[in-house]
Amino acid sequence: MLRTRLAASTGTSGSVTAMLADIVRADGAAGLYRGLGATLLQVVPSLALNFSIYESARQWATGSERGGARPGALTSLACGCLAGFTTSTITFPLDVIRRRMQVASAGGGGAAAAATARVSYAGVIRGVMAQQGLSGFYAGIVPEYCKVLPGVAIAFCTYEQMKSWLHAD
Repeated sequence: MLRTRLAASTGTSGSVTAMLADIVRADGAAGLYRGLGATLLQVVPSLALNFSIYESARQWATGSERGGARPGALTSLACGCLAGFTTSTITFPLDVIRRRMQVASAGGGGAAAAATARVSYAGVIRGVMAQQGLSGFYAGIVPEYCKVLPGVAIAFCTYEQMKSWLHAD
């Protein structure tokens, strides 16, 4: 919540403690958890998809079922990139909804306006569709790919290397 608010804030000092105080003052402690539902709704399928896609791609690339041949580093990196790309493409709209909910109560009218701003998931979805259409749910996906693809690829490559070192099948 703080990271999203700090990134979205303009013309403020950007102090973490000041932003934290503003959120609590405007929305109470519950304001710190705005967008948590969308986050959980994104994280669970994201992790499941990442591992499922990676494992399927790894099995296809190595020609082995359930364990078997270990992929090389490049194969692991490529399968990780595929998993990250696919997962991000599928779950990115949920990330857009989460971010919009997190900055919604920060509106331009200060703490008083923020305190009265109550945004629902349905309201955010309707707002994105009305303003930008379906493409609005993918605004910012290219930077997301730039962040996620190497991160997921490195994570799975490290995962395979650790399994090898620990002789874990």
